[in-house]
Amino acid sequence: MSLSQSPAASSALVLPVSRWPALAAALICWLTATLWLRVLAVPDEGRYVGIAWEMLQSRDWLTPTLDGLPYFHKPPLFYWLTALSLKLFGTTEWAARAAPTLGALLAAGSSYFLINRWMSARIARWSLLILATSPFFYGGAQYANHDMLVAGCITAAIAFAADAILSLQAGRAYRTSLLLAWSAAALGLLTKGLIGIVLPGGVIIVWLLMERRLRLIPRLLWWPAPLLFMLIAAPWFSLMQMTYPGFLHYFFIYQQFQRFATTGFNNTQPFWFYPAVLVLLNLPWTILLYTRFSLARAADPDQLSMRRLLWIWLTVIVLFFSLPQSKLVGYVLPVLPAIAALLAEGILQHPFWGGPARWRRLALAVLAAALCVVLMIAISLRDSGASRRLGDLYQSLHQPEQPLVFVNVYPFDVPFYSKAKQPIIVFDDWRNEQLLKRDNWRKELWEAGRFAPVLGEQVLRQVDELPAFLCAHPVTWVMAPVNALGPDKLLDTAEVLGISDGNVLLRYDRNLNVSCK
Repeated sequence: MSLSQSPAASSALVLPVSRWPALAAALICWLTATLWLRVLAVPDEGRYVGIAWEMLQSRDWLTPTLDGLPYFHKPPLFYWLTALSLKLFGTTEWAARAAPTLGALLAAGSSYFLINRWMSARIARWSLLILATSPFFYGGAQYANHDMLVAGCITAAIAFAADAILSLQAGRAYRTSLLLAWSAAALGLLTKGLIGIVLPGGVIIVWLLMERRLRLIPRLLWWPAPLLFMLIAAPWFSLMQMTYPGFLHYFFIYQQFQRFATTGFNNTQPFWFYPAVLVLLNLPWTILLYTRFSLARAADPDQLSMRRLLWIWLTVIVLFFSLPQSKLVGYVLPVLPAIAALLAEGILQHPFWGGPARWRRLALAVLAAALCVVLMIAISLRDSGASRRLGDLYQSLHQPEQPLVFVNVYPFDVPFYSKAKQPIIVFDDWRNEQLLKRDNWRKELWEAGRFAPVLGEQVLRQVDELPAFLCAHPVTWVMAPVNALGPDKLLDTAEVLGISDGNVLLRYDRNLNVSCK
């Protein structure tokens, strides 16, 4: 049977496009149902949403800044989308999480398109249901960092590239899908760097190698596609290098290669970390992994080819992120669409779950959906909302001429919740090289200050400059660790307005301090 004649490619097995808007609307409602429940988590959500907030306030849509200083750990696409959402919908938690939700929709939609076209509408529907009700995917869609957005771009790049290859083999039009694949890779590069290219490229090349289709690679390099990639991705990187010499080395060599290859960063985990994460965070669906062993060899070549692609998709990405010692849970989000499709194909053909046992599958889906909601509620109840309370308190009580400063601390979410209009001065021991070697907020701010030295000196002040600063302003608001208080401490005479999670918000009046007279 030829590829063009295969049943998987038949329109009879493909869900009509007219049904897609209803599926998309249902998915959007589901993914945003609990978007508003939680306060921003720190450090990640507070940091990245805070950067988007600064972009909105400064109206500089090119340079991401952390406390006003150029911050080049990640490219700007996440910040652009988040800042736009905040501008349109206000400074709310749910608006701050628009980017990961869009990433989840892109991952779900593009994988659904591929499976619906080259496997079957039934497998596509169930893979979408499994994906949407997996706690890992559901939580990732509501966590404001770059992981789900880049997962959506990587998934789209793989899905559209695979569709282009299968269409090319079947003698169908393929160039639209090819352009979409290259565009998705470019957006992945603009979201989180090189993995936006390396991961989809690695998956597709290994798949072509296993399928003995490497001869198709020149067709995938059809010149308008790489040109479109460059037009999307290159301008921002070029502008940053022209504005901040050394940017390309810092971003690609230090932040990309060295963070991947060296062990001097946080979150060291064993090699088996990601398989355990994928099994646990995708419960209850992962209890059905055994169904994969009951599948017969697919008679249809497209079905078999797609099955190989899904396994390669899963294996290549998990192995890639398992090699470095530094591991974060969200890195493997791009494999979830592949897992969902593999599980969907398995349960639909298994004697216990397939055929007339539809009620069993639906019961498991209801259980999975309930688990997603319960977990989100549990997480929201655990979050204290400390920074939001302190930020709201400062916002409601301070006068415009009264500055807010941080001492030996930088709560990433406070600028967002306090609606800070200007960079916040941070007093610390910036001469202590040992403190600056640790992979934490101090190192991030100090490295950012190197790209804008003049502003860095204004924002990052030595702690011994604090007394003079306090005496120079009638009233200063201070956020510091609780241990900054006590006998003979500089801030002991300040008015305590709030204490939470180890930090204290103080109001310092120079007229009440004899050292300022």
